[in-house]
Amino acid sequence: MTTLARLPKRERTRAKLIAAGLTVLAKKGEALTAADVVTAAEVSNGTFYNHFEDRDAFLDVLAKESLRALTVASAKATAGADPAWRFAVATAQVLSAGHANPFGHGRCYVSLNGASRPRKSWLTIFGQI
Repeated sequence: MTTLARLPKRERTRAKLIAAGLTVLAKKGEALTAADVVTAAEVSNGTFYNHFEDRDAFLDVLAKESLRALTVASAKATAGADPAWRFAVATAQVLSAGHANPFGHGRCYVSLNGASRPRKSWLTIFGQI
């Protein structure tokens, strides 16, 4: 496993921005701004834009990172279990995360489907679960 300190500086900075973004997203949701992220990551505005085209591109990265983290956690929690059980656990974790953060995870589901922005219906569905 590669530690953050062993990664090249550009990758460390990107990881720092993503970690800060996930923290800010959990607190502010859709109101997240690039300024909030750079403040939390303790980097300059220019650094943010060296790594991400704009706020929407950054939010897409955060959504995919959240899904990746859920996938890893689910795989660890169900290692060696029956495939049907693994699927059930993964599904429950994804739905739970979608309920806890409808903006972030709704965006993830839609972006994986090829759309550029979450539709209101996804946000409404996850807000009601």
